[in-house]
Amino acid sequence: MIHSTSEIDETMLGAGTVILCFGLGRSKEVWEEWLRLAGVSDPGSRPAMLARAVLLSPVFSAVNEYLAASAHRPTVINLVRPVDLARKLVRGPAHHLDWPAPLPDWERVPAAHSALRLVMKDAYASHSVHEHSETPFVEVLLENGRATDDIDDASIGKWLEELERLAPGTTKMLLDQS
Repeated sequence: MIHSTSEIDETMLGAGTVILCFGLGRSKEVWEEWLRLAGVSDPGSRPAMLARAVLLSPVFSAVNEYLAASAHRPTVINLVRPVDLARKLVRGPAHHLDWPAPLPDWERVPAAHSALRLVMKDAYASHSVHEHSETPFVEVLLENGRATDDIDDASIGKWLEELERLAPGTTKMLLDQS
């Protein structure tokens, strides 16, 4: 069964596989305000991604708490961007995939439906499994991928120091939100 919700405990309870794929949610406005105050014009730049990771860290903390308390650790697949930073926030073995490529808004819902049909092994007539047969996501599901534990407990502090050097006085708003 595939279940999606904003309640971490409800989603992860008894799960065999947990796919982390969340964004900033309500913190997006804080992130955009930080970009403006810090004078960062490129939302894909390193400073922007560091600020994003800091704002996402509380969700990862909640996920880590649940996983630590879980009697049986589920397979964890992390799709949260930026993956190179997010991988440092997941405690324990996880598959960190920078996949799929970001999609424009109008393609997100159809792509999500295709991914769900693939995971559910649904033979829906208009869906070609072959189209997705060599993706990293399928490799993990077929247990060909290797989980890693890349957590770095000091990473948030390092990121905040880097951001403070770039835009002094602006990191407080990130901390207040996270």
